[in-house]
Amino acid sequence: MSQYLNKTQLKGLVRLGRLMLPHSGEFPSFQELGCIEHIDEIAAYIPETDLADLKMLLTLLALMPTPGLKGLIRMMQSPDAWPESVASTLRQMDTGLRGIIMSLYYSGRKGSRYSGQTPLELMGVEIVRVPL
Repeated sequence: MSQYLNKTQLKGLVRLGRLMLPHSGEFPSFQELGCIEHIDEIAAYIPETDLADLKMLLTLLALMPTPGLKGLIRMMQSPDAWPESVASTLRQMDTGLRGIIMSLYYSGRKGSRYSGQTPLELMGVEIVRVPL
């Protein structure tokens, strides 16, 4: 499915996405949308060293018990209670992981098994891509 991430790493990303973007009203969950199929469009631009770190983190997220994963998300969203050395790492993790999840979800792309409307279609938004 991915040239950059293995099944375990994809599982970690899907687990995180499912917790960050659950099914809500008419909006599909991250997992339902199937936008994970388009991860390579993002991963292709991640520097090698960052991609190696991301792979390690996603593997941990795949193996982490759900309460631990929920706790990590809470820590990433409220890092100020921690010493700055930890807080800065939590902020970087939040920005990076949230950026990947949100970029996939709001890309206008969906998985091959999803037949409903994308979040952008549900919001009535059309993305116009202009070549640079």
